[in-house]
Amino acid sequence: MSAELHVFSVNPGFGRKDPRFIGAWWIGFVLVGTLLFIVSLPMLFYPFQFKGASVDTSKMKNKMKTSGGIMAAVWRFCSNVIVMLYLVGNVFRYIGVGGYVMMKTK
Repeated sequence: MSAELHVFSVNPGFGRKDPRFIGAWWIGFVLVGTLLFIVSLPMLFYPFQFKGASVDTSKMKNKMKTSGGIMAAVWRFCSNVIVMLYLVGNVFRYIGVGGYVMMKTK
């Protein structure tokens, strides 16, 4: 008998009705992932451009190439002070909320 099998077969001393029992905590992640996948499937059937759209994709591609491409757009976005401060503020806010939620049960 290997050591791994023996470790997983140890009886913790409490049953399924005990509040310390964790159970199948991962089922929620599987359920949410499956639902998100099902809900996102209709997006695969959208066309690249709707009929009667006010913007032509070929004109937009040409405009993007002449303005410096995607890297220039990313650089303009990242050099925007207001957007970066907003992003950093939200990161710290959600880190704090996540820590609070994780430790709330203790």
